[in-house]
Amino acid sequence: MKKSLSLIALLVAVSACQHDQPVRSWNSPEGSQTATEQMPNEEGFPVEQSSVANMHPSVMGDPVGTYKIGKPYVVDGMNYTPAEESNYQAEGMSSWYGSEFAGQKTANGAIFNPQSYTAAHKTLPLPSVVKITNLENGRTTYARVNDRGPFTKNRLMDVSEAVATELQMKANGTARIKVEVMPVESAELKNRAMQNTTQTEFTTTQPTGLAPSEMMPQPVATNGYYVQAGALASMANAETMRGQLSSVGATSIVQEGGYYKVRVGPYQTVDQARQAKDSLQSHGISNPGLISDGKWSKW
Repeated sequence: MKKSLSLIALLVAVSACQHDQPVRSWNSPEGSQTATEQMPNEEGFPVEQSSVANMHPSVMGDPVGTYKIGKPYVVDGMNYTPAEESNYQAEGMSSWYGSEFAGQKTANGAIFNPQSYTAAHKTLPLPSVVKITNLENGRTTYARVNDRGPFTKNRLMDVSEAVATELQMKANGTARIKVEVMPVESAELKNRAMQNTTQTEFTTTQPTGLAPSEMMPQPVATNGYYVQAGALASMANAETMRGQLSSVGATSIVQEGGYYKVRVGPYQTVDQARQAKDSLQSHGISNPGLISDGKWSKW
């Protein structure tokens, strides 16, 4: 009888060990090793499914903006064709963008918050949910794609400051990543965003992170080429950025459209402005804009 009771106690203990596993939250140390299951897609191939519990609340939270795919478009001579791709996977370089774009509208109408888990991609539907893996250290997280870009050569994705921090790529500024679409979560966001959508077409000729006011010609006092580093909501932050970028060249702050815009210049030639752009990017500015005679211009 004692042997039987001992055996039962042992079986109960083993069963408890099998089922009482710790629940992993989105920011747990084990976050990069999130448990997943395999479920078939429409073609019968298994695709990875995540648990919403493993995502930062901002990925699936409101507001979601509108749903947009868009027509093919051209930026800097490169052709892009947005499309729904439930099995999308790709590897490439990623950069991140932060407070210089805070408060501005993303491509699908959502307001950019550098502390939300969001990202920019050239062709994925807006919004989409993606799993991002930093191939340099193995860390993984999830993000909502709600913006277009990056349009820098050989760059796959821009991520928010929060995502960059989670992936431990913020200090380096860039990292090689793997991007995988999460079809179930993407479909859920699509359904919610469709309720806000009155127009599903999207075209662009401008880099990510620009407010609607930036799409229109902006007057400046002096002719020539300027490079815009950022548009900030407060004068104090603009002054801080201006001080940090003083080594790049002559800097100024222009108040337009409710923002304080930090610009470097003027320059007499595009090549001079492009050198300033490269310097700004080395200082962590992801997408400096070119202004020619007061108007946004292509590089």
